[in-house]
Amino acid sequence: MRTFAVAMVSLFLFGCVGNIVDTEQRREMTPQEIKKTLAGDDFRQKNKAREQLNKLPPAERVTVLKELLAEGDSPTRLLALSEVMKLPESTAKPIIEDVAKNDPDEEIREFAETALEMYEEEGEE
Repeated sequence: MRTFAVAMVSLFLFGCVGNIVDTEQRREMTPQEIKKTLAGDDFRQKNKAREQLNKLPPAERVTVLKELLAEGDSPTRLLALSEVMKLPESTAKPIIEDVAKNDPDEEIREFAETALEMYEEEGEE
């Protein structure tokens, strides 16, 4: 009988933990939570935030990315730039042009210039 009780309690506890984790994983992040997480240091959390970013309406997604490009450190700006490149060209190109001209990090400006060259090459084909 005692073994049965221990098994039932274990099953209940493990079941609850699984449900709590599932609920947390499914919770939608706010744009500010996404921004904060993308600017953070936890790689796994950044990946989750990137998934959440792509669920935002386009205007909110652009706002978050522009804020990260304006306020973030170099790795965060590079991540934001890579996400901008996933946007439609008509939206992405002006943002990338601004980064290519104004970003304080030379490597990020070069990356943005390379992205612009890719758009030009695609237009020639």
